[in-house]
Amino acid sequence: MFDFKTKLELQISGLGCGYLPRYLAQRFLESGALIEKKVVAQIVYEPVWVGWNEQTAGLASGWWRDEI
Repeated sequence: MFDFKTKLELQISGLGCGYLPRYLAQRFLESGALIEKKVVAQIVYEPVWVGWNEQTAGLASGWWRDEI
């Protein structure tokens, strides 16, 4: 999906299913436009590829790389 707005619109119209951040879905759950289904979540570890420019990388980007 290109963006959460499109994903949300498709799910509300019944053309899809999937995960949405609660902050986006909450009012639609409350109005009944969306329903919440409980799922058994599986933890899936995916590789992450990160690139940066050493010449422009600052302290914050160094911290971020160290944290992930």
